[in-house]
Order: sequence, then structure tokens, then C-alpha cells
Amino acid sequence: VDVEKVATHATTQYNLGCLYYNAGDDSSALEWFSKCAMQQSYDGACGSMGACWYLKRHAEAKLWLSFASGFSGIQLEDHVDNLHCVQEYLRELRQSCKVCSIPLNSTTRKLCKGCKTYCYCSTACQKQHWNRSKDGHREECKRVMV
Repeated sequence: VDVEKVATHATTQYNLGCLYYNAGDDSSALEWFSKCAMQQSYDGACGSMGACWYLKRHAEAKLWLSFASGFSGIQLEDHVDNLHCVQEYLRELRQSCKVCSIPLNSTTRKLCKGCKTYCYCSTACQKQHWNRSKDGHREECKRVMV
């Protein structure tokens, strides 16, 4: 394996992700950042997390957060604020029902069994979020579970 060629390829993918991200095309940015991340790139994982965040695909952002956190000591200072923001928001997601916003506690919280990101107060709210056409959870959860 030509390490330099692989590194250059990952760098190019990351740079393309940055170009799309800066142009406001978060979906295309996510595509390129994800390709970069799959080559064990910390920056690609952080870019993917950020693009998912702006697309409001929080379960996927959580997945990329886990991926990025798996790197030991690599450029952590470059992205530590973003990592902490996502971690804090994911904690906040557990405080209320995703659908009706009712406050939850450890006895009333029903966590999505697939992605373990979103919380609900009832099975009815979970079904409603799962099936919504505009921002339904079904497709995002399936992408995370693959």
C-alpha cells in the first residue's frame, strides 16, 4: 500500500468536504467527509459530525462523535470545542420527548432502541417521530444501524 497516495487521497476528500461545507452544501460535504473518515481520518470524522449536525441528523452526528473520540491524541485540540458541543446537545436530547417536548426522567424516558439517541415519553410519540414524512427518524436510524 502506498501510504503517501492514501494520505493524499484522504486529504483531497477532506478538502472537497470543506469546499462543499463552506458553500453551504452540507449533504455533499457529508459525502466527502465520510469518505475521508473511512480512511481513518480524524478530521474527516469531525467534518462528518459537523455536517450531520447542521443537517439535524443527530443520531449520525453521535455515531461520528464516537468514531472521532476513538482516535488517541490526534489533533484533538483542533476540534475539542465541537466535540463538547455535540456531547452537550446529545445530553440535552435525553431531557425531553423529541415529539411533544415533555420533560423526562430516568423512569419516564424511552430511548430509541436502534440509535439510542432520541428519547420519547410514550410509544405513540416514538411511532409519530418514526413515521413523519418531513423529519422522520426511520431513515436516519437505519443509516446509523448499518
